[in-house]
Amino acid sequence: NDVPKKQINSTNLLNTGIELYHKNIIIGAGNWNQWWGPALHSSLVLSNNSDGFFHYFISSKNYISISENLMIKGRYFVSEGIKNRLEKDFYISAFFLNIKYKSTEIGLSKNILSGGNPDISWNLNDAARVLILNTNNKYWDIMHDFYVLKEYKDSGLEIFLEFGYPNRTYGGNDPELYYDHARGTNIGLRKKNFFENNKLVF
Repeated sequence: NDVPKKQINSTNLLNTGIELYHKNIIIGAGNWNQWWGPALHSSLVLSNNSDGFFHYFISSKNYISISENLMIKGRYFVSEGIKNRLEKDFYISAFFLNIKYKSTEIGLSKNILSGGNPDISWNLNDAARVLILNTNNKYWDIMHDFYVLKEYKDSGLEIFLEFGYPNRTYGGNDPELYYDHARGTNIGLRKKNFFENNKLVF
């Protein structure tokens, strides 16, 4: 959040990019802002309430059916380099997986903030592979996020629990100094078709 906006987007064209489709696979690049999580108004990992950053991605377009009741959807992206205060590039790499079984949805994500260290040689190719190879992971900030959402279709009710935690919390240290390395929980419910109006959600 402390990165000047001009470093995140070098163009005045926000939420733009290009996508290539092949069957149910999308490959693209752009500076769209993004959302991750089961909630509608609060997110632990990515929020479209902030400016987007330029990134490259591969994603499934829709859910892929594994069996009659089981479906999955995935997304993998890496950002273009973003300058920090040392004028070194750091990168955001992330993987998101959604699993649906009947009326239950499970979300799993892993996000890595890598690079930006003048003593470590690091580029876009390294950041694109860090989620797979785990290179230099002891130096990077890593965030894991999980959620479970249960839908009751007859009543239009949805309840969810989301939990996110970093690879280091600096427990016992000054919480004001390390406020951005804390665990987070998101618990909520929503009621669709409120007052029998499908446009109302509570």
